[in-house]
Amino acid sequence: MGQKVTEVVFEAWNDIFKREIKDTKIAIHYSKTSEGLSYLEFDIEAQDGIYNINERSLGFRWFFTFLLFTQFRPFRKDSPKNIIFLFDEPASNLHSSAQKQLLKSFENLGDIKIIYTTHSHHLINPNWLESTYVVKNEGIELETPESYNARKTNILIESYRDFVMKHPHNTAYFQPILDVLDYTPSNLENLPNCVFLEGKNDYYTLAYFNEVIFNNKYELNLAPSTGSGNLDTLISLYIGWGKEFIILLDSDKEGHKQKSRYIEKFGIIVEQRIYTLQDIDSTWLKNGLEKLFEDSESLIFQQTSYPDSTEYNKTHFNRTIQESLINKRDFDFSQQTKDNIEKILKFLTEKINSL
Repeated sequence: MGQKVTEVVFEAWNDIFKREIKDTKIAIHYSKTSEGLSYLEFDIEAQDGIYNINERSLGFRWFFTFLLFTQFRPFRKDSPKNIIFLFDEPASNLHSSAQKQLLKSFENLGDIKIIYTTHSHHLINPNWLESTYVVKNEGIELETPESYNARKTNILIESYRDFVMKHPHNTAYFQPILDVLDYTPSNLENLPNCVFLEGKNDYYTLAYFNEVIFNNKYELNLAPSTGSGNLDTLISLYIGWGKEFIILLDSDKEGHKQKSRYIEKFGIIVEQRIYTLQDIDSTWLKNGLEKLFEDSESLIFQQTSYPDSTEYNKTHFNRTIQESLINKRDFDFSQQTKDNIEKILKFLTEKINSL
C-alpha cells in the first residue's frame, strides 16, 4: 500500500508542480484503538528523517488528501458509480502557479464530478462558466454591511450568466472571474452585443454592404475571427462578460464541423446562437459568402481596384471589397446579389435582437 500511494502521490506532485521529489516515500502503519477499531497512519520518510503528514505544509496536506480521495476512494468494492466530490476553497494554501496546475488536473479525473467553491481567480476556467454559480446572502447589503444580523440570512444561488445580467454592478460577487478574464468593469459596461464571423473577408463583405450599399440599414456589431475554428476565446469572453452574441459560419464541411465542435465544447449556451449559411437559405449548402455573388459581376467589381485583371481572383476580390468599404465606393450589384446579402443581414439582426 505504501509503495502504491508513494507512486501516485509523488508522480502527480511532479507532474502538476514540475518539481521532482527524490528519495522520499509514504510509509503506512496499521494499528488499533483501545476499543479495537482499526486505523492507518501515514508518515513521510525522507533523507532528513521521518515526518507525520500533519507536520507538512497546509498545501501538501490538502494535496495529499485530495489525491487519496480522488485516486483511491472511487475504487472501493462497494463504491457507487456516480461520485461527486465537494471541495470548499480547494488548494487555497497553494501558490498561484500550483493552483493553476491543479485546475488543469481537475480535467483529468475521468467520470468523477467536482463541485467546489473559490475566491481565487487561479481556480477559474473560463470554459466552465456555463456551470458556474454565484452564491449570495440576500440579507447583506453591500452598502451597509454593519446593519446585518443572522436573522436576515437568506442564501441564494444563481447561475453566473444570469447574475451578471441582473446585477452588473455587484462585481464583488464575481470579481475573480473578471480577474481571470483580465477585464475591468468600466470597459465591461460598454461592450456591445455582437455577431462573430469566421474571418475578416466575411466581416468586410457584410460591413461593406450594410454601410455602403444599404446605407447602414441594419444595426449590427460584427467581429471577425481568424478562421472558423478560432472562435473559442471570443465565445469564452462573451459568456464570461454576460453579453449576447451569435455566430455565423460558412455552410461548407469545415463550417459544419466547427459548429458541432462549439456545441460540444460550450453546450446549450451556444446551441441556439450558432448558424451556418445553410440555416439562412437551404439552397446555400457548401457555400461561402463569395459564392453568393453573381459570377458575371465578380470580375467586373474586382476590376474597379485591379483594372488589368482578366479573371476572378479571390484575394483581389476581397481586397476590392476592403478598399470599397474604406473609400465608401458604391457599385451597381445585381438585384440577386443584393438580395442574398440582405437576407443574411436581416437574419442576423432578427437573431441578435431576439436574445
